[in-house]
Amino acid sequence: MEDAAFVMQVVDQLFRAGRVPIIADLTNVLLVGDVVAVEPGGGIEVVECKNTRIPVRPPGSGRLARQRQRGERLAGYLRESAMPYPQGTEPAVAAIADALDIPAHLRPSPASPNLVAMDIDLPQPNPEWLVTARMRYEESPQGVGLVEIGAGDYLLISDRHELAVNRVGDVVVALPSLRQPCLSFHFEQLNEPRPYCRSILSYPIDWEFRAALLETDLVMIRLVDLAIFEERDDDGVGLTLQDGLFLRWTRDGYHQVFSNRFVDEVMTGPVSAAAMRTCLLDCVRHAEQKVAPLVTKPEQVSRTDEMYRGSGSNVRYTTVYPAHDGDLVLVGSGADAGFDAVPGVTHTEYYPASRRLIVYADEDILLDTEIPGTN
Repeated sequence: MEDAAFVMQVVDQLFRAGRVPIIADLTNVLLVGDVVAVEPGGGIEVVECKNTRIPVRPPGSGRLARQRQRGERLAGYLRESAMPYPQGTEPAVAAIADALDIPAHLRPSPASPNLVAMDIDLPQPNPEWLVTARMRYEESPQGVGLVEIGAGDYLLISDRHELAVNRVGDVVVALPSLRQPCLSFHFEQLNEPRPYCRSILSYPIDWEFRAALLETDLVMIRLVDLAIFEERDDDGVGLTLQDGLFLRWTRDGYHQVFSNRFVDEVMTGPVSAAAMRTCLLDCVRHAEQKVAPLVTKPEQVSRTDEMYRGSGSNVRYTTVYPAHDGDLVLVGSGADAGFDAVPGVTHTEYYPASRRLIVYADEDILLDTEIPGTN
């Protein structure tokens, strides 16, 4: 209870400082940190709350050190859209992969010593398919509304009764056979939301339709042939479906992995499987031409003028401790605080109530000042 009270103290202080704090444990999306604070300018601060005495210096070994190093490393990756893997340190590489939720069998190969992020324009959803399927449901003597998005790609609307008496099954059986059929129901996403998938209730549909989906009086069903994702284009470029609905492209020891979010987005809403596949293949072509040289050459990843990386985000990682006078102290790395260009800077301490900032270089204080007019 004391730890929970400390988290709420941190939340209150962040709110008073003009930020919007989100408690990670109250969401199904935020998987790192105790609190995520959004600043007025759009910056993001990932906050770990430690209701213990502040250490003389950030721990250099043990579980707390690994947690801090992982958070700072990921914050740097989100800012720079690039991360060199520690060479010859398999545990460090595994920690990064774990933090990014990359399964063991899909982790970087020795030919890919760097991780580089790219921007990607995902296909837009088509909520009109939901509306059309509902209209056809209302007109259908079978009580099943079907929209064929493309070959092997179907969206259906039915009600619980027709689902129970297997009228939907009768409709599905009449469709052309699928090579790798996959069936999903919208209430699966309602019961266990996937962090990266948009809720079907958020689409611009009328309130009665939305209420019926919320109460599951109506059911949206997606039937998709997953073999669509493995179809090759005329130039021979193609993906391979992996366990867990990951997709992988490999060439000459270099591989690119797309997480299960891309298949999940198709299976949970009005998104075309063929359009998603085209999007990912375009991304692969771009990666092969522009990004693979960065990934396979260690010296390239640190280039600050690289135009082919993702746009990056303003993110920093902070550990918060209670101070002796009832204030808080926010401890962060020199890089996360913007001092990465200053030689020797190891970490910073910031006291929000007094606006005191202390910058440490090695084990000495480089700067101890009050920041006027900021929080």
